[in-house]
Amino acid sequence: MEIVKVEKLVEHPMEQVLDIEPGTTMTERKEVLPSTIVTVPDYDVKDTEIESKLEEIYAIAMSQVVSVGDALEGVEGKYKARIGEAAANMLNVALGAVREKRELKQHKDDLALEQNSNGGPKTVNNNLVVTDRNNILKLLSGKLK
Repeated sequence: MEIVKVEKLVEHPMEQVLDIEPGTTMTERKEVLPSTIVTVPDYDVKDTEIESKLEEIYAIAMSQVVSVGDALEGVEGKYKARIGEAAANMLNVALGAVREKRELKQHKDDLALEQNSNGGPKTVNNNLVVTDRNNILKLLSGKLK
């Protein structure tokens, strides 16, 4: 996710009062750009679609939080708490999208691990040595040939 500042020309009511040419007021607002989805070879079309929708939900929720935060400066004091609750709800939506993406990734990682462990070559070590401690000590000291 990337937050960028966008400048835009708008008509402002004060332009008429101050006798300024209409549509020349420069405003600045923040926009949230969604991050690109990483393509994973194990993903099928449905997984990519789900991940893109979750990314879209996350980007919309975060852009709403940013726009509410910008608008909060001009709001009367008694309404700030309610608007703050709305921003908190949007953050919960974004957090839910992140949790869903995490669970999707964890599930995919678990499936990939199972596929690698079941289908891959297995190395079995069947070396069996029957001896006693004294023979091992003699062997280590170089006395046994």
